[in-house]
Amino acid sequence: PCLCNNDWRNGSNTLKENIMSVKIYKVGGTGGGTNLKGVHSLIHIFSGQTTSQSKESSANNTHTMTANMVHTAPFIPNQDIDMVSQFINCTTASVGGLARIMFYSSSDINGLPDTLLVSTPDLDISTTGIKTSTAKYLFVAGTTYWIAVQTNSSTAVLSSIPLANLLCIQNNPTTGAPYSIYTASKSFGDGAQGSFSSYSTPAYASTAMPFVGVTSS
Repeated sequence: PCLCNNDWRNGSNTLKENIMSVKIYKVGGTGGGTNLKGVHSLIHIFSGQTTSQSKESSANNTHTMTANMVHTAPFIPNQDIDMVSQFINCTTASVGGLARIMFYSSSDINGLPDTLLVSTPDLDISTTGIKTSTAKYLFVAGTTYWIAVQTNSSTAVLSSIPLANLLCIQNNPTTGAPYSIYTASKSFGDGAQGSFSSYSTPAYASTAMPFVGVTSS
């Protein structure tokens, strides 16, 4: 029915009353009822639950790592997340294999990963299974972060988020193919770099991202 069933020019309050009765439904945010702020973790994450950079619900794949290469993709949570631990899953072990998880801020100038916020110690991937660390950080809703994974191995295989489940960070200007992650390199032994610019010049890539589980307090 028409909201303005009486002439508003004659001073009727019907229009105002009907408009005020319309229900507005909003999506996202801790506890609901707030505007959408991010694209990950749309549903409230309770204590002990895990979230990730995946925006879809299809199953994870696997990805063979390249020694010294950093894989990084954006994480834009729809709610504040008080991270108390994080993990990767090694599906094929590598003798002497090590990995680390890093979290970077995002540059307001060029949109690239910027400053290191927190990093895990080296994680042992010489055996298969879940590899957990207890680095802590408070992610703020609506803020862009970059989650990065690096290994010292070119034979280790990690669970990964498929390309279709990742955000498109840019498109190939010739083919239109989506780019899902940045890659950059530096010797694993040099440790997590405080500035992402200390790695080699980032390159776009259309590939899977090693899965990182982020567990809330």
